[in-house]
Amino acid sequence: MKQQSLAKRLAIAFGSLIAIIFVVGGIAAASMVYVRGTASDMDHKYVPGALVANNVERSAMMAMYEVRAYGFTDDAKYLTAAKTQLSELKQHLASAKSLAVEQDMAYLAKATDEAISATDKYMALVDETERVVTANHAVETAMAQAGNKAQEQCLHYSESQYQAANQEYQASNIPADKLAERCKKIQLSEGVITSILEIRLAVNKGMANRDFSLFDKATKEQAEALIILGNLRSITRQEVNLKQIADCESAIKSYGESLASFVTVWKRQAALTEERATVGRVVLAQAKAVAMKEMELVEQGAHEAGNMLGLSAWVVAIGLVSGIVVGIATATGMTRSVTRAINTIVENLTSGAEQTSAAAGQVSSSSQQLAEGASEQAASLEETSSSLEEMS
Repeated sequence: MKQQSLAKRLAIAFGSLIAIIFVVGGIAAASMVYVRGTASDMDHKYVPGALVANNVERSAMMAMYEVRAYGFTDDAKYLTAAKTQLSELKQHLASAKSLAVEQDMAYLAKATDEAISATDKYMALVDETERVVTANHAVETAMAQAGNKAQEQCLHYSESQYQAANQEYQASNIPADKLAERCKKIQLSEGVITSILEIRLAVNKGMANRDFSLFDKATKEQAEALIILGNLRSITRQEVNLKQIADCESAIKSYGESLASFVTVWKRQAALTEERATVGRVVLAQAKAVAMKEMELVEQGAHEAGNMLGLSAWVVAIGLVSGIVVGIATATGMTRSVTRAINTIVENLTSGAEQTSAAAGQVSSSSQQLAEGASEQAASLEETSSSLEEMS
């Protein structure tokens, strides 16, 4: 019974230790598997997703910056840089799409599709911006040519009037009303020249300041210049001067038509700027949303992994303490059981030895008595033998 009790105790103790080790090892292994899965997601999904989203956002911002600079300066180098950035943007979007398909990231796939669609629209707007800028150049050239021609013809007219005035002043028989008319012609021609300069100045300021109200001012100045030319024609008689007035008037009208075309193109260019900004913000918003989502997932994964590792550490610590307690209890119990059994055996052996010693003493006493009896019997036998010899 005692052996069975000891064996049972040993079985329970070692079974408890094995159970503790199994539980602790299982929880630790599960934690490691979870942490490994989280780390794998970070390495293959979240971090690459955040990187590609940041690349998309960076390329989109750089492309928008270059296109905006091109729209303001009409410098082709900005357009070239913008197209390079847009090409990189398409590559980053392709990488994002590939990552979304490989890692089965539905939110990334959706955001990438929207960004690709917006990027295609943006590139179409960039192409239209290039056409508008080219058209602007043609209109600006036509305006400059018309303005130069109007100024040139009006200056020729004014110079001819100055020359005629000098000749008339030198003559003594020129009527006063004719001199007054000549002065009127000079005054009107100078007024036309001033109006042309005001028109061109207003247009240049409007272009520099992006102020459409200055274009309206130029249009009003154009109308005033045509009125002055009409007044000037009414008092002009020389064919050459009339032709100069006609050429100047035609150039001013041509300048006005070019200005109207220029304003239309500029308004379209301004609208394109807004449209590009709107479409570009879609790309930026999707890239930012993906980057934020990925960073949230990374943060969440790191937090959960930290909690799991902390729980595992506590479980392992508790398991170790429990194992130590169970081991100490088992060792103590085994020591006491074995010591108790050995003491019992020693006591039993001691008692048996004492009993054996007592029995040996009794046997020794009996043997001595038996030896004495035998000696006495031997003596009696000798006496009897002697008596028999004597009787014989």
